[in-house]
Parts: sequence; structure tokens; C-alpha cells
Amino acid sequence: NGQGNQPSETFHPDGIQGSNGYWRIYNNTFGDHTQEIFIQSEPDLNSGILEEIYIYNNIFEKRGTGSSKDITLSLNAGTVNTTWSNVLMANNTHQTNDITLRLLAKSTGATINLNNCSFDNNIISPGGVINMNNGGEGVVTWPSGEFLARNNLFQSTGATIKWKENSYSTVNSWQTGNPLDCFSNITGNSNFRNSGAFDYRILSGSAAINNGTNLSQSFTTDYLGKPRGTYWDI
Repeated sequence: NGQGNQPSETFHPDGIQGSNGYWRIYNNTFGDHTQEIFIQSEPDLNSGILEEIYIYNNIFEKRGTGSSKDITLSLNAGTVNTTWSNVLMANNTHQTNDITLRLLAKSTGATINLNNCSFDNNIISPGGVINMNNGGEGVVTWPSGEFLARNNLFQSTGATIKWKENSYSTVNSWQTGNPLDCFSNITGNSNFRNSGAFDYRILSGSAAINNGTNLSQSFTTDYLGKPRGTYWDI
């Protein structure tokens, strides 16, 4: 709404909040909620299984003064060991300069078994933050190679990234430290048409052009409904 989020102590303004599986969230513009998309594994429903989550072709932008978390995936208190299957976050434009992706556990020592989970083809603002948990929350871990982060465009070489139990300050160090999880991510100029007017179409010369991974098994059109071609843009 352009006003920024100024919640009271009893107000928890999320854009979309839900639990467990079967979500398809696409072609939306989100902005100025405390958490834009928040999906949580609940221990009393299917043992906390998170499955069939598709979040794609969305724009996350900041118009007000509040801070936000674009996508949060969480294990609720009491959930320690669980499985997440077919969780895809792809082709989103993150322009909030806040927390882009947050994976957390409300129980210490939590582990996740993953099947076909990935974070692909997203454009991330210079101040974007990945995988940060609040004080007192557990750190989510998983076997290497089971949660892929690939072909994302970071608009700054420096980045605040916490991937499992380790912290990184650059995109390169993150990829070097996690070669089975994180690869083909790049840094460069997105060359938006007019980001000041919230127009995130890319122009010639954008680092995003032809640098995406093909996700046609999940969706075939972009935010504007135009078909994806042989070579995908980020």
C-alpha cells in the first residue's frame, strides 16, 4: 500500500501465511508486509512434511520504510526431522534489500530430508540476505546437493548468506563452500527498464539474459504471460 509496515506488538502482518503442502503462488507483486510469504511445517499435520510448493514469477518490492522477509520456510516448534519435497522458488524479482529467503527451525538440531527442492533464476537486490535465523532459533541443515541454488543473479558481489551452519560475505565464497548446492549463480547489472517506477522488465545488456536454467517442467510463461523460449532469462 506504499505506507511501509509499522506493526504494533500484537499485529503480525503477513502477505500469505500457510502450512505444509500444496501451494502454487505466482504472478503476484508483494510489498511491505513483515513476511511476504510464510509457509511452515506443522508437527501435527503430516509430521511436518512440506511438499508441492511452487513460488514463481513474483515481484517483491519495497515502497515504504519497514523491513520485510520475502520468502520464509519454517519448521515449527516440535518439528526436528522432516521431509520437504518439490519445493521450487524460481524467477522471482527480489527488490526489497531485506531478507530474500529465510530457512529456519524453531527447534534446535533440526534436519530436513529434501527431494527436488531449489531456488532458481531469481534476481536479488544488492542488500538481499539469504537463510538467516533469528536469535534462539535453530539452524536448518540438510545433506549436500539436496537443496539447489542455481542461476540466480545477485546485483552485488558482496552478500550476506547463511547456508546451513556457515556464513558467507560474498557470492563466490558461498558457491565455493557449497559446490553441490550452489552453482551457476552470477553477479552483475540487472539493467531494469525503470526500477524507480517499479518496472522490472530487463533491457538489452542485462546479465540476466540467457543465463537462467530451463524450468519448463514446472511453468512455461513469465510474469507478463509471455512464453519462455529455448534460452531462459533469469
